[in-house]
Amino acid sequence: MNSFITPVEGQHLYVIGIDFGHGETSADICGIQWNDTHNMLEAPETLEILHNLKAIKSALLIEESREIEDGQLFKYYIGEEAIERYTSQHRRANTGDISMSYYAYFKKTPSLMTDHDKEIMTIFMREVYGRIRQRCVQLTDNNHIVYIACPSNPQKWDDEELQLYCQLALNAGIPIAKIDDDSMGIIRESRAAFLKARSHPSSKASIREGILLIDFGSSTVDLTYYSSIHTDKPVDGGGDCGASHFENIIMEDLVKHNPSVNDVVTQIPASKTAILLSIREAKEKYFRYSEEDMEVSLSLTKVTAGAIRGSIDEYYSSESIDALLSDYKSSIKECFSRFEQNVTHGKPIKLIFLTGGASRMGFVQDLAKKVFHYNDKVYIEPDPSLTISNGIALAGRADLRAYALRNKLLSSPGLAEKISLDVLDVTADKVASSAIEIIEKNYKRFAESSSSLSISSLENDLTNSVKYIPCSSFLNDSFTDILRRRVNNLITKDLNNIVGNYFPDESIPQISPNRKFSVSSVSNTSIDTVIGDSVSTITEDFFEGTLKVIGTLVGGVFSLGLAVIVVLVKKIVAFFQGTSDDTDFWDLVDEISGDLMPNWRDKYSSLDKGKREKVYAKFKENKTSYRDTLKSSIKKDLEGKYDLVTSINNGFTNESKGYIVEQIKRFRLMLN
Repeated sequence: MNSFITPVEGQHLYVIGIDFGHGETSADICGIQWNDTHNMLEAPETLEILHNLKAIKSALLIEESREIEDGQLFKYYIGEEAIERYTSQHRRANTGDISMSYYAYFKKTPSLMTDHDKEIMTIFMREVYGRIRQRCVQLTDNNHIVYIACPSNPQKWDDEELQLYCQLALNAGIPIAKIDDDSMGIIRESRAAFLKARSHPSSKASIREGILLIDFGSSTVDLTYYSSIHTDKPVDGGGDCGASHFENIIMEDLVKHNPSVNDVVTQIPASKTAILLSIREAKEKYFRYSEEDMEVSLSLTKVTAGAIRGSIDEYYSSESIDALLSDYKSSIKECFSRFEQNVTHGKPIKLIFLTGGASRMGFVQDLAKKVFHYNDKVYIEPDPSLTISNGIALAGRADLRAYALRNKLLSSPGLAEKISLDVLDVTADKVASSAIEIIEKNYKRFAESSSSLSISSLENDLTNSVKYIPCSSFLNDSFTDILRRRVNNLITKDLNNIVGNYFPDESIPQISPNRKFSVSSVSNTSIDTVIGDSVSTITEDFFEGTLKVIGTLVGGVFSLGLAVIVVLVKKIVAFFQGTSDDTDFWDLVDEISGDLMPNWRDKYSSLDKGKREKVYAKFKENKTSYRDTLKSSIKKDLEGKYDLVTSINNGFTNESKGYIVEQIKRFRLMLN
């Protein structure tokens, strides 16, 4: 089983976009130009899969030879060469030596394919890719990557179907890209068409106000609405009412009114493919040249490879075609109306951009204008058969360049920066400020209480209140603030350099202040314990200082002489003022000497209002010093915790990388 190809910058030079359409197949190529700026990028070039044919019919002819002359049991023909080969078989004398299988309109969701269906699709894919390699001489086995298109309906073509479809291409030997587990080299047709439309000058002014893109293909009709004002990303819809219904309707009418056609289809199954393709050719001529009548001319000799002779010519007037298509047009109108009601209702449409091979049918434009209340000119691609493959090449290049940018950003030295010192400094500052505010409120309540309180009650209040400081929250807030600032300055601009080139009104937003990140590998309990220990340490200093101010002496104070008290008071002054100056020394002795009474021996004694106010005043006097000391103590404790420091630094790297990957995925949603 073949594997996806991981893009390698420098090795892979080209991206090929292939649209294996239900009715037509086309391919575009462009240089990836990994390191060029957007204004240097060259436009994709449409490839000729067959000589002088850029878009070929999705048809496959398999010949099995009974007499092997050149060693080939099977020969394969695709597109117009398959049509010519089949219809020319009646001229070959040895037709009986060759059995033929002829297929068209064989694309289905992979889960609905039989093993035979998968084999046919794989052979067709392989032959298309083989023709591309033959005609594109600059390609080697290892210098290009392929992206393919898929229908846009996410309900039918879900992730599982995309995987299966990519596997068919891999089995065909096509080097399909895979950037990561979530990103394969497959782009929805609506996104490809949107990127193609986006690259056209007529649509640029409409991106902001509202653009409706209608991709009318052979099997499906895909609708996409986008407005950078009204939608977060392109919104898709549509239905299975593609133009192949037209061929089937005419086919049914031919069988109904021409017994010979019924006989042909019944006897020779391959002839049905030939007849449908003949009807399609007549349909395209009718709509391309606006003829009044559609002529279906069938050479039964050709469509049966000579098995049945004769011919049929049927003419359909525009009136008869309208009558036959009445129900079909109603299904298209219903598809459009459903999208109008569910998506565009009330939203402006500045431009309708119509593409897809079947967009040449004039009534499609008329229905779109009517249903979507649109009165301006509808833009129709000059060659709508090539829109999807061109858009796939553009989308593939955008995807690969975004992938390269992601890798560069993920390896940026700035993402390995050690931010723990900054985070812990900010955290310590927040915790210290919070602690001081809480402590001051307790001191104030202590001072203003109408009841006599002891230092012990103040101590208990402080001990209980600091337990509820949201330490881990402060840490995570600090981590988020610094991460957001660094990433916004380092990463977001580079991301937008590429996103803005493809979606000019889209941008990778800076990390919102409301978005939170966390140092997840460190538990809140351990953080709170570390910070709580630091707070407890400093509050013990508060208590010690307070007791000194009040003059609480453990033990009997009566045994102390006046000289001892004088020495003690000197120490108190030095403790709080950081000086040995004796100014107003004796006033201070007089002021506190009244406290040295037997009823005030320890922190459990009640203090009157005056004494408690002095305690509060002394706290306020030293509040700034306490806060700075507390911050320093907390920061020192935190910086000594190796696990915490490591977690912060690793967390910054991991969260930043996760943000980059997340935003690249968000950008890819615009592609897929």
